Amino acid sequence: MSYSTLINGARVRFATHAPAILGSRFDDMTVTGTITFSIATRFDDVVVKHNTVYSSLPSGTPQDAKDLTFVVFLNNVTGKEVVFATAWIDENSIEGLDNTGLTFRIPHAAIGDQDRIRSALLEMGFPTIEFIAN
Repeated sequence: MSYSTLINGARVRFATHAPAILGSRFDDMTVTGTITFSIATRFDDVVVKHNTVYSSLPSGTPQDAKDLTFVVFLNNVTGKEVVFATAWIDENSIEGLDNTGLTFRIPHAAIGDQDRIRSALLEMGFPTIEFIAN
């Protein structure tokens, strides 16, 4: 997924670029808003934090914290709100948690294909799979 996933109300999990400083993995977070630099400073000392993690960030990341986009998250595990600059989040690690489920119909599939399909889905990170033959 991408930073565009981080919209109000979205439930996500993600990893950071500086796990020793920011924490490595955040598994159940709800986006509560995108905020300006000046509002972000009310939540945390984002200038100091950015300067501390800067060497861990991808090249091209703005050096000045005022040039970053900040997102407020509700940590659904702790119940606390936290602020992250999007640049601190590993964009490739962002996963949506809106577990609505999907239904597939595969015409001409045989019962014998079930193991191959299950293996492929398990490999892609879907551990809970229900098969219905019709």
